[in-house]
Amino acid sequence: MSPPLASSVARIVRAGALVALVLILFEGITLALALKDLRDGTSALAGATRTIGRVPANWTADRVAKASAETGHAQGLVSRARSRLDGDPLLGLLRVVPAVGDQVRATQDLATAADSSGKVLGDYLLLAGRFDAARGSVGPAGPRLVKLLRTATAPLADASRRLNASIELLAHDGRHSLLPPLRDRVDEALAQLRPVGAQTSALASVARLAPAALGAGTSRTYLLLFANPSEIRAGGGFVGAAGDVTMADGAPEQLEIRAEEYFTPLFKQRFEPPYPLPRYFNYKNNPFELGEAGWDPNFPTDARTSETMFTSATGRTVDGTLSLDPYAISAALAITGPVQVPGIGTFDQQNFFPSVNYIVNVKTGPGSGKSALPFIARAIVERVLTMPLEQWPRLLAAEQDQARGRHIQVYLHDPELAAEAAKAHYDGAILRASSDSLMVVDGNVGATKGDYYVRKAIDVKAELTTGGVSRHQLTLTYLNPPPVDDIDRSLNQQNAGVYSDYLRLYLPETTSGVQVKYSEDGGDGFGGLDRIDVAGGKRVVAIFFHLPRGHLATIQVNYDVALDGGRTYRLDVQKEAGIPDRKMTLEISYPGGLATRKYDGATDAEFTLGW
Repeated sequence: MSPPLASSVARIVRAGALVALVLILFEGITLALALKDLRDGTSALAGATRTIGRVPANWTADRVAKASAETGHAQGLVSRARSRLDGDPLLGLLRVVPAVGDQVRATQDLATAADSSGKVLGDYLLLAGRFDAARGSVGPAGPRLVKLLRTATAPLADASRRLNASIELLAHDGRHSLLPPLRDRVDEALAQLRPVGAQTSALASVARLAPAALGAGTSRTYLLLFANPSEIRAGGGFVGAAGDVTMADGAPEQLEIRAEEYFTPLFKQRFEPPYPLPRYFNYKNNPFELGEAGWDPNFPTDARTSETMFTSATGRTVDGTLSLDPYAISAALAITGPVQVPGIGTFDQQNFFPSVNYIVNVKTGPGSGKSALPFIARAIVERVLTMPLEQWPRLLAAEQDQARGRHIQVYLHDPELAAEAAKAHYDGAILRASSDSLMVVDGNVGATKGDYYVRKAIDVKAELTTGGVSRHQLTLTYLNPPPVDDIDRSLNQQNAGVYSDYLRLYLPETTSGVQVKYSEDGGDGFGGLDRIDVAGGKRVVAIFFHLPRGHLATIQVNYDVALDGGRTYRLDVQKEAGIPDRKMTLEISYPGGLATRKYDGATDAEFTLGW
């Protein structure tokens, strides 16, 4: 047989095999019934999910019972479909046929995933029933929450295991060549399962570890830091108030919060300020203190410094540190509702940040200044820790979002708790990137609240060469607008509101050829490169600039990064703690193509590319 003829025969055989599979899938009696059962069962599972809903306040006994009945019906259909697919001898034979076998396995795996999803929904219905029972119980909310979390551990662990197994199966199928209708079903299933799987895994970890963190069995004491990102520091912002809370069996046993300057005269030792702070602040009469301790973008380092200062001042030790900023507190107020602080004011989700800035930094008279911060913080923390049980799931979801945005950072001494916080990226540590990386870190050294008003953005261009080098051009812009109102003018009186920033870029250690150009409104301005260091496995490029009101600063940074080569590229972008966002456009030029991406800068992000 001649080579062209053999090739033609091979193509006909492959095409015939695929046609045969299509005929079997859509015309075979056994398989047609299985697919109908699978489709009907999947639809019924979706209906049961809608019945129970996602809002815990709606998890009543009647809804749980109705959703359980619908789930039982759906599971019956899905199980029957899976049995038909798994028990069909013809399909078993076709699994070993090249190309055809991929289609068969993907079809069977879809049935397996649907079957597992039914069991996962059963786990969640079990939790909903227990939640409804706990809501009707009596006693303080904290101990009831701890008890509920303990009963949720096993169902959530089971749900997480099943979801991750289904995701792994379908992801494996997705790496093969599938027929278009089947490819769509697999992609759709993965798009639905992956976020649910990630959320369930996070909840499973919370259920397993949170009781101990909340003081079940042994009380736990945590240092609380209240950061103000309108005067940004790498760790989230200047800390205006701090204190400690002791949790015992889910309830606050002790809570003390004070203005940060309360601790300074109590220090038993002197703390040396890190570079470059002595260049911009006078530490002869005003020592380096708790409010400024968050200068390192690696939060565990800041937390250890803050804990040492706290212990030096009070003699008390803690089991970890929790940093909160106004964005995180505002998200909590959206759940708790307004909190009234006698003699100071009423705070809600919308007014909290601007109101606190005004009260602390502008307002005069009773109920003003930094002395008001402890009263405000204590009232809100007490409201959160004593709120009704049914509000906790919503609070947990909201604060998970805030932790992903680095508005909450957690440093824990318990190794298992610390490992889970690191796994979720809630610990504020500098991430170890597998390839290329970028972290932009501002440090306000002008003693203003300018970061609340300055608008920040970044444009990133990366050219990937065949020689394993990534050539970068970063263009960062800072717009310092004219005063928007009297509060703005009062907050930013220092040096006529000039925004003074010590900017640091954390780049891969393999970075070389760094060039920096600073301009103001397209012309000359006061700014430029300060120094280049290596810290924590990163190349750190430090830039200082002054930006007056009503002007635009542009910083262009060119540099090269040595990569491993190959036909894939990954850029990890880590967000600075505290800031709400930093809008970014990304343009990647690679051998044979160009890719563009948009990024809102509200969370960490990962950009991957293959060619």
